[in-house]
Amino acid sequence: MKELLKPPRTGGPPINGRLRSAVDAADEAKKAGDNEKAARIIVEEGRRCVADNAKALSAEAGGRRRVRSFHGTYLRGTPDDRADFVPVPREWECWYIEDWKGKVALKAIHSPGRFLRAYGNGHVGVAPHHPNDCEEELWTPLQNDDESWSFLNIHGKWLSANRDGSITTVEKCQEWECFRLETW
Repeated sequence: MKELLKPPRTGGPPINGRLRSAVDAADEAKKAGDNEKAARIIVEEGRRCVADNAKALSAEAGGRRRVRSFHGTYLRGTPDDRADFVPVPREWECWYIEDWKGKVALKAIHSPGRFLRAYGNGHVGVAPHHPNDCEEELWTPLQNDDESWSFLNIHGKWLSANRDGSITTVEKCQEWECFRLETW
C-alpha cells in the first residue's frame, strides 16, 4: 500500500536508541534512493535486537495471547485465511505465540494450525502452512521502551494495524506498528 493512501500519522514508537539509530540510517538510505540498503540496515539491526528480545518474549510474551493494536482493536485470524483487526476480542482473536529460535510464529487458535503470514506485496493473511515450510510466517519480535511489541517480517517490513481494521506491512515502524500482548 502506498504511503499516500494512509491517513497521516505523527511520531513513532518509543523504540530503543540502537534501533532508532538504525531506522534513521535506513531513512537516509531510502532518501538517497537505495531501498535495498535501507531494508538491509533494518533487517540487520533487527537480527541484533533478537537476542535481547527473544528471552523477554519467551518469558513475558510467549504463550496464549491476544494482540491489541494502537487503535484498541484485536488481531483476528479467520477460517477463510483472512486476517484483520476487530474492536471486541472473542475466540477468533486468540493466538499462540511460539518461539522459533529468536523469531516467533503467531499461530491462530484454529485447527489445523494456521499461522499469520506476511506476503511480499504487503498483504497479511493466515495460512495453513507450518513455519518450517514458509519463512513468511516468522516474525522478529522487538520490544519497545513502552513495553509494547513490534513485529518485523522476512521482507524487512513491520506488521501494521490500520484504523479501518485492515492489516498490512509497512516500511517504517511508527505507533500503528506497536502492539500490546494480553493473556487469554
